[in-house]
Amino acid sequence: MNADRRLEILNAAGRLFRDNGASKTTIGDIAREVGIGVGTVYLEFPSKEAIVVALSEARHLTVVRAMEAATSDDPAECFERILEERVRVFFRLAAEGAHACDFVLCPSAQVGVGHFSSEESKLLEAVLSHGRAVGVFAFDDLSGVSRLVQRACAAYSPPWLFALDEATAVSEVVELARLLVCGLSARPG
Repeated sequence: MNADRRLEILNAAGRLFRDNGASKTTIGDIAREVGIGVGTVYLEFPSKEAIVVALSEARHLTVVRAMEAATSDDPAECFERILEERVRVFFRLAAEGAHACDFVLCPSAQVGVGHFSSEESKLLEAVLSHGRAVGVFAFDDLSGVSRLVQRACAAYSPPWLFALDEATAVSEVVELARLLVCGLSARPG
């Protein structure tokens, strides 16, 4: 494998997929975009599905890294900020092209939403666990709470998210986060 050529193929495929969608883009289109033969693409990726998987993983990593960058020491504030940043990054990705968000929550059998939700779960569980450890949150089932938070935020994920404008979506997810923090908050007695 050639790392530079692999990256070139992914970049070309990303541009084509964003503009035309993966279903309308062929391996031949990708090869022409890079200026290489179809066989050379297959030396790096066994199928178009493998390219979709690689792009999906990179896209979701962008979402998770943005969420991680939004963390803070205050658990309640952190919880709100990471959910807000998640929505904001979806809108930034969507601005890149008509099909730019197709790969964030990819329908590929190899990737699947569960693959991505596990990355977000790790981050959410870290925030929730810290909040519980410092007495801000009170709950018993860490993974269960994380899963429920993700389900509550599903409406703020592509494609449903884009039924809203960005300001409305951000405002609503912040209110949802505040509501969830209220429900998770430790109470005396």
